[in-house]
Amino acid sequence: MLSKTVSLGINGIDAHIVEVEVDSIRGLPGFTIVGLPDSSVKEAKDRIRSAIENCGFSFPPKNYVVNLAPAEFKKQGSNFDLPIAIAILQHSGQIDVNIELFPMVGELSLDGSLRAVQSTISMTLTLYKRKFKRFIVPYSNRYEATAINNIRVFPARSLYEVISILEGDIEPFTETKESTNTEYSIDFASISGQEGVKRAAEVATAGFHNFLMYGPPGSGKSMIAKAIQGILPRLTKEQSIETTIIHSNAGILPLNNGLISSPPFRSPHHTSSHISIVGGGRIASPGEISLSHNGILFLDELTEFQGFLLQTMRQPLEDGIITISRAAGTSVYPARFMLIGACNPCRCGYLFDKEIECTCSNALIRSYYGKISGPLIDRIDIEHYVPRIAYEKLTHSLVSEKSEDIRSRIERCRAIQHDRFKELPYSFNGQMSSDDIRKFCMLTADDEQFLIKSSQKLRLSARSYFRILKIARTVADLDETEKINKSHLLEALSYKNLPRNYELYFS
Repeated sequence: MLSKTVSLGINGIDAHIVEVEVDSIRGLPGFTIVGLPDSSVKEAKDRIRSAIENCGFSFPPKNYVVNLAPAEFKKQGSNFDLPIAIAILQHSGQIDVNIELFPMVGELSLDGSLRAVQSTISMTLTLYKRKFKRFIVPYSNRYEATAINNIRVFPARSLYEVISILEGDIEPFTETKESTNTEYSIDFASISGQEGVKRAAEVATAGFHNFLMYGPPGSGKSMIAKAIQGILPRLTKEQSIETTIIHSNAGILPLNNGLISSPPFRSPHHTSSHISIVGGGRIASPGEISLSHNGILFLDELTEFQGFLLQTMRQPLEDGIITISRAAGTSVYPARFMLIGACNPCRCGYLFDKEIECTCSNALIRSYYGKISGPLIDRIDIEHYVPRIAYEKLTHSLVSEKSEDIRSRIERCRAIQHDRFKELPYSFNGQMSSDDIRKFCMLTADDEQFLIKSSQKLRLSARSYFRILKIARTVADLDETEKINKSHLLEALSYKNLPRNYELYFS
């Protein structure tokens, strides 16, 4: 008797329905899996046989054929163990339940217990779109699966429990859970001085603008970048689902966790490989660019990263996606992140310092500047010099503003943006297209002439001109005013200063 059940496979970060068919044919005892399985799926037959026998069932010596349909995409991972085992038990007459419309995933241990699988939330979302109402998952994936409404989730610890679920003896799991991170190691109030940099960080975070800090060693660039975690508002439900899907697909979502509600903060080392940053590999998986989706990608020592790797970021910074093409196929991963970079202005780090003299030659400075200028810097909205703090200020008793107060302003600013862009596919000023900039960043005739003359004097590119308008829009939103005025433009212009500082040095 042919047995059928439903499972799911992953292609990129998308889940696809897979029909699991089990039959036995004439011939010597065997176990064959077809339907474009990879090595991890083929290894399932040894786990399945041991799990079935250790649970007290028999594994009749037949010539089994397992088909995973459709065969148009490669089946990867161990999530087919459970549906294959259940189909074999039904095929051999050891259980008498309807399994055709009860999707299930799970990796089997040799003793019959269930282990967690990746991308459960992607699978649940696909089942919801395909009008399925039930889903059996490993117990460790229960919160991930219940994140999607209108799906009755049945978590199981073992093969025994799965059979009890199929027989109707276990009720669905309804509890939900969010993964939160409300404790931050660095508060803005603990950072002495640097008020200008803090304001730039606030504007960048409020409008989701890319942000570059440059300055001498020890000036606090990395500390400020890490403190930005504390002023990031929580993710919306839609953003939480998107972020959780990516992290689950990469296998870094902690067990027994629900939706990720805090924006991710990723900080790869400058020695990281191209694949670890961009994504891909033999079994395609997201890289740091995608793991930063809806959050921050912090590149400390920006100039130490390989040049071609920095240029790779141009597409995701512009389009919000990263496309990975390999011989086995093409995968598209979301990658809409806020880039924060930190670097020295020259090799020794003291180029613009007022007290310590730079020891680099002009040729070395020009070469170093070439690493951070050009197309990449053109895609960075805000640049800010971070000076060294005088020792007197380090011991100053003046208390700075707390991160929670700054976060409150940012939340109000983002609410204004959300209302403005509610009919558009994005939510932040930093993501506006040229057409939308013209629509939402209207200036008076005098202010427009002022900006044009300032842009010509500073020799800003057309892309930088539009970025100035986006920053000015965010500054106005922080002031909770609809109209962009000259003070907003002046603040925005002050944040595009890296090329000007180098030009002044060489002039």
